Amino acid sequence: GTHLFSAYDHQVNRGKPAPDLFLHAAKSMGFQPNRCLVIEDSVAGVRAGVAAGMRTIGFTGGSHCSPDHPARLRHAGAHDVAKKMSAVTAIIERIANDPDTLKLPHAVEYHLITIVDRVSERALDVKELKANPTI
Repeated sequence: GTHLFSAYDHQVNRGKPAPDLFLHAAKSMGFQPNRCLVIEDSVAGVRAGVAAGMRTIGFTGGSHCSPDHPARLRHAGAHDVAKKMSAVTAIIERIANDPDTLKLPHAVEYHLITIVDRVSERALDVKELKANPTI
């Protein structure tokens, strides 16, 4: 099923850039943090994902993103940066097909922590991203 997590969950003591939210989500779903992917469009979110020990993709496709946003997300520690969801899916495919990317065995077993589409406020999963990479 779909899991949605919020900084307002009572198990989350500190909001982003603290890693608490991502660590809570991983623990609740039974995943090791280093086996998770985070997709974030904010500097605080990227810092939180990295601090949680998760592979973090910075997303710059939102209308709020300025021309310097990719550099800001990279500076915050994003492992990859993507402007479109089709680029996100390409990054996920690259990671899944190249265990050396993360220098850990079985990279295909990585889990994507739920992405919340800010416009429609609905959860997206990897299958939906692959089926509709323009999201």
